[in-house]
Amino acid sequence: MVVIQEVKTRKQKKQFLNFGLNLYKDNPYFIPPLYGNEKKLFGNNHDYCDQAESVFYLAYRDGKVVGRISGILQKASNEKWKQQRVRFTRFDCIDDQEVANALFDAVEQWAKEKGMKEIVGPLGYSDMEREGLLIEGFDQLNTFEEQYNYEYYQKLIETVLAAEEQLEQKKYAEAQEGYKQASDRSRYADHAGMEYINNRLALTADYLSVYDLISLGDTLALNLQYDKAESKYLEAKALAGRIYFDEGRTSAMDALEKLYEDQKEEKEAENE
Repeated sequence: MVVIQEVKTRKQKKQFLNFGLNLYKDNPYFIPPLYGNEKKLFGNNHDYCDQAESVFYLAYRDGKVVGRISGILQKASNEKWKQQRVRFTRFDCIDDQEVANALFDAVEQWAKEKGMKEIVGPLGYSDMEREGLLIEGFDQLNTFEEQYNYEYYQKLIETVLAAEEQLEQKKYAEAQEGYKQASDRSRYADHAGMEYINNRLALTADYLSVYDLISLGDTLALNLQYDKAESKYLEAKALAGRIYFDEGRTSAMDALEKLYEDQKEEKEAENE
């Protein structure tokens, strides 16, 4: 179970500051930010305290820190560009989608409470800070000014990519849940990519429906309701054909073949 806590205590502040350092301690390409500068962010005397609000979260599993994230309401930028944005920054996480989702959910809820309508990032308090996401060059030494992150961060941040990976692995229920999460985030961020996400949601729903129909047919066949079982298998086969779901169509055809064989064996037994 993942537990999210807002950073309040001195111990939590130290955990927040040290988590990234510990996560990358064996990575030769990572250059950390200045510890003293990061520590100032928890006080009231850093460079942006008069123009921004901040929140800091830690993710725990079994009492151990497994991720962190910060949200920034940059009031000066929002006012200048007529936006209602919260930025996320200082996102660090183990390679675990559940942990990442919980961290982003916490920032999104904070954004809603502040009346904001969009989440963007990774972005800091200003363009003078590290920003963006590294998507290539993971085997190259980063500079002090540049962002460095593990390759899996893109997947954790972009839930669509995680759902695509699960779909490719034929984990249809997990993929559908991933697309639902992506839909929630896109709906919150001005409907970005909603058409694509909705299409994928419909596709995974159809995939699951094929197997639901086959499962129902199996139950009917066990209860010797062969005609109804055949109807469900044929329905599954037809649906799989319409959506070009070869795996589902093959499963439905296999179920039909087994049904016919069982019926044949039963008739032969009756005639003996």
